[in-house]
Amino acid sequence: MAEEKPEGEGGDTAVADGGEPEELPPPEPIGPDTLAAHLKIAAAFRVFDHENNNTIDAREFGTVIRSLGLCPSEADLNTLLLECEDEDASGFIKYERLEPVLTRALIEKQFTSATEDELLEAFKTLDTEGVGNLTEEQLQKLMCDEGEGLNPEEFEEMIAAAKDLEKGVIYYEDYVPQLALETRVS
Repeated sequence: MAEEKPEGEGGDTAVADGGEPEELPPPEPIGPDTLAAHLKIAAAFRVFDHENNNTIDAREFGTVIRSLGLCPSEADLNTLLLECEDEDASGFIKYERLEPVLTRALIEKQFTSATEDELLEAFKTLDTEGVGNLTEEQLQKLMCDEGEGLNPEEFEEMIAAAKDLEKGVIYYEDYVPQLALETRVS
């Protein structure tokens, strides 16, 4: 007679080709970094799962990702979205499809933001006169016309937080801490 195992011991069973149950090995435990990533993703996902049905609107995908501290380019965001979307392209993303993709991104530290030092150096490069500030027009040309570009609403939102109202310029040393998601000590 086969020995019965107490509940919780051993692995699950599956039916082999011959019809006989075959014991599967127990699942591998996950490490603390993976667990932390899962918890962070689940918390962010719940905020946007308005129907409490384990789905989010695909239009909120970028917001969910950025709420995790990830800063993908628009091209990277579209690639990630394609990985997470169902084949039927319903316009919704299921948690079980999103979680492994974002876990990988968090664990591998993909799409990290620039540090304060990196942002400051970038602004100094743009400040060809070395005056410590940029005009709204200079920044608009760079932020809207170059690279991926911001749309006018995004630029207005950004400039409202960045511009010195009295002088009408952006003192980038004051603005950099608002932009950086992490600080790296030099």
